[in-house]
Amino acid sequence: MAFLLAKRLENQLQTKSRLTDESFNPSNLENLQLPPGVKLPTDWLSFDEQTADAFIDQMTTEAEKRSQGIRAAESAISLLKTDTELVKRMKQLIELAAKNEIAREEAFAQFQELQHKLKVVRAKSGIGLAAGIEKENVGFAAYRRQLQEGLRRVTNLATGGTHEGALSLTSTTPPQNPIKLVS
Repeated sequence: MAFLLAKRLENQLQTKSRLTDESFNPSNLENLQLPPGVKLPTDWLSFDEQTADAFIDQMTTEAEKRSQGIRAAESAISLLKTDTELVKRMKQLIELAAKNEIAREEAFAQFQELQHKLKVVRAKSGIGLAAGIEKENVGFAAYRRQLQEGLRRVTNLATGGTHEGALSLTSTTPPQNPIKLVS
């Protein structure tokens, strides 16, 4: 990107930026804003051995603090990532548990419906069997009654006399006057 030398950099970029801000202008390092606890000297050539060691110790201490801060921040980031993953997995678990519960309820409803159908079929079968048995019992009772009535009729006819009873059993024609034996 080519810049026109006659125009200010701020006008060429058409925005306020850190490059054009007076506090970060490389030609104006004394106005550079550093984090708290860090102060840069204005004259780098004025150091002797003791002041250089003190400055280096101070910078090392600040670097160690920031290094520990980086470790703590990385640990917090790791925790947040793990927590986010846990929240996602818990959400999946809740959804699966809900689907499982729905499936169980549907299966239980089907089981109850089939159990009811089984009870109805058993009741129908029992009633059908009882009705069939009762029908057979009624038929047998009618047959038995018919036999008993026939037997009673024969017995009643037989009480009128052996010959008369015997004739009434063998023929369907009206009874004839019995032949009287002379003794």
